[in-house]
Amino acid sequence: MGIERYFWFIDPSAIDSVLDMSWRAFLREHPARGGPSPLFNSRRDSVEDFLEFVVEPEPDAETIRDILARRTLRWTMQHSSPQYWFLGQIVHHVPSLKDRCQEVWVAKDKFMDPAVVDAVAINAFLDGRIDGRTFWAVHNITGRYHPRSWLRLNRIQMKKLEKNRLSWTAETPVFRWQNAKSLDEGSRCLRQKDTRRFIGFLTQAWRENWSAPHLRSDIRAELNVANRTTPRFRDFELTSNLVKCVSEIRDLATCVLYYDESLVV
Repeated sequence: MGIERYFWFIDPSAIDSVLDMSWRAFLREHPARGGPSPLFNSRRDSVEDFLEFVVEPEPDAETIRDILARRTLRWTMQHSSPQYWFLGQIVHHVPSLKDRCQEVWVAKDKFMDPAVVDAVAINAFLDGRIDGRTFWAVHNITGRYHPRSWLRLNRIQMKKLEKNRLSWTAETPVFRWQNAKSLDEGSRCLRQKDTRRFIGFLTQAWRENWSAPHLRSDIRAELNVANRTTPRFRDFELTSNLVKCVSEIRDLATCVLYYDESLVV
C-alpha cells in the first residue's frame, strides 16, 4: 500500500460558513447517511467515534456529548489532529462543498511526479521566466526536500535559490484562526494570492511546455525518462491532471493544499 499524496484546491469562503455551525445545526442540515466515511455512516455513534479519534487530547464520553451539544465545527477543527483531515471529512459530507473543493491525486506508482513540478519551476526561475515569489509558491507547495535531492545544480544556482527562499515569509495555514501545528501534519498550503501564482505557473508551464533539464540521472530513471531526453512539463500524468483541474477554477478565493503522508511529523 503506497503513501498518499494529493493536491486539494479548496474555497475557504464557502467552507467558513459551514465551520461556523454548531454540531447540532450541522447534523440537522446534513444528516448522517450511508457511505464509506467513518464519520457519517448510518449509525449515530459513528459521529461520536469520529470525535474520539480526531479530537486532542482524546475526549471521554462526557466531553464528546458536550462537543455535540455546545461546540462548533470550527472549535472542533482547532482541537483536532490532523486538522485538514478533519476538514476533508466535513467537505466530503456536504455535496455543495465537495463540488467546489477538487482533489488531484498523485498516482501511487508515480510518486516522483511532484518533483517534476518543482524542477520545472526551479529552471524557470533560474532562467528568469518566473519571479521569486512565484518560485517560492511552487517550491513551498511541492518542494519536499532540498533541491539537490533531485537536481544537479552548481554553487551559483544554489546560492540564488537560497537567497530567494530567505526573501519570503514562512508558510501560514489556510485559515487565520488555525495554529502552526496544522503545518506539521503532512500538509503544505498556499493562501489565495500565492495559489493564484501557482495556478498561473501551471498554466504557463503547460502552454509553453517548459523543461526540467537539471533532473539527476537517478530521478530520471525513477520517472522512466531516458537520460538523453529532456523532461518537459506535458510529459507527466500529474501535470496534465493539475492543469485540467485549475483550468476550471474561477473563484479567486481558492487556496491549494498538498498532502504528503510521508511528511507527517
